Amino acid sequence: MGKPKRKPAQRRQPERIEITTLGPTEEQAARFQYEDAALVEDGTVQRERVYRRVPHVVTMARAGTISDSQATALGWYRDRWDRAQYSATVDSLGRLGPRSGGGDYERWRTRILDAEADVRRAETAVGSLVATLRAIALEDYSAAQVARQRWTGGVNSRRIKSVVDELRRAADLLQDVAKA
Repeated sequence: MGKPKRKPAQRRQPERIEITTLGPTEEQAARFQYEDAALVEDGTVQRERVYRRVPHVVTMARAGTISDSQATALGWYRDRWDRAQYSATVDSLGRLGPRSGGGDYERWRTRILDAEADVRRAETAVGSLVATLRAIALEDYSAAQVARQRWTGGVNSRRIKSVVDELRRAADLLQDVAKA
């Protein structure tokens, strides 16, 4: 008689943990607009929810504060500025290129230089409005925040309207630069 045979060990199924995605806090939601976007990976929609903050330029365009063409010009400026901020990196194989991806360095560098030139042309064209342009289009400040920084004596609707008018004028000037 030998020892009785053991039953094979049954694998325990791991506990399924439910992950709840939290949206923006009440404070964040009061100050900014957020979009509830589906997270897409490899062409399939994942179950996780993603909340993305809506840029002030988009919010202003949706509200009709600025026109769609002005929003497009401001988006162009932001895109060119972002591209101008790229820098050369070296990957682990010693290849120089965009974000360590290698590739055609000269073509990549030319794109950066073109973007830098576009930003210089745009900022030269808008002249004294460049501070308002940068604050709203690049730093994502609202018109009220810009007015608050500019006028320490308090913010009223006239001052906010003044900032919005400056942004509109800057965007109109950007449209001409973007077309060139």
